[in-house]
Amino acid sequence: MPIAPLAFRFQDRHIPCDGKAYLMGILNVTPDSFSDGGQFISLDQAIAHGHDLARNGAHIIDVGGESTRPGHIPVSTEEEIRRVVPVIRELSRKISVPISVDTSKAAVAEAAIRAGASIINDVSAGENDPDGMIAVIKKYRVGTILMHSQPLPPDAQRGDLAAHAIAAYFQQRLDSLCTATGLDKVFFMLDPGIGFRKDLAQNLAVIKHLGDFRALGCPVLMGPSRKSFLGRITGHDNPQDRIWATAAAAAACVVLGADVIRVHDLCEMRDVLLVAEAIATAD
Repeated sequence: MPIAPLAFRFQDRHIPCDGKAYLMGILNVTPDSFSDGGQFISLDQAIAHGHDLARNGAHIIDVGGESTRPGHIPVSTEEEIRRVVPVIRELSRKISVPISVDTSKAAVAEAAIRAGASIINDVSAGENDPDGMIAVIKKYRVGTILMHSQPLPPDAQRGDLAAHAIAAYFQQRLDSLCTATGLDKVFFMLDPGIGFRKDLAQNLAVIKHLGDFRALGCPVLMGPSRKSFLGRITGHDNPQDRIWATAAAAAACVVLGADVIRVHDLCEMRDVLLVAEAIATAD
């Protein structure tokens, strides 16, 4: 099925979203992320991994300083800035790959942008710090990824109904943010939030119905990497053992129209995306 051409703009740059699948490499500078917590906690480790991601084909590098796993311990704004800003500053000086900051705090987002980030990846879709985040998006004209992480309404628990409820949520957030920031929706990308307050059936429906989100006129990011729903299907409790399951989910996402796949295992997923993209765009 032909993919409707879209684009994602961030400051003075953009990426065309017309069938090509892009890789977002995960760089968590946290001690407690669900899969890679503590691996890149030092500045040298984080910088080295960022260079590896760029060298191995990442189109975006996503730097996060606070875990969003279930039961995570929140960190202060000051601590989150301390974790992410030196990494972003150093990477932005050395590589040309766009950098996103994974945060829902406006002060962290602004500090990261001033250090060289050009995309905000907000798990709260701008709702955690609404006035502050609107001001930052408007001031710097950054690209913003809006993720769905809200509880689903009681009448939308079934998988397909959950997907429709998420699409309605995104439409509301886009209308609100475009009006408040004065920016066109080309500055926004949608992430339906696989694994966030969703059961197995709902996660599978999110993937199956991702075209409903893209029909809103924004590119779609999918983040199935090593998620627990894959373990429920395969029986693998250890996130590190879910690479093949991630590959299957990532391939399905690309064939169904996803524009960006957020991954831990970039080298392996690069080949997966190339093959899935070739199949999806074949005549």
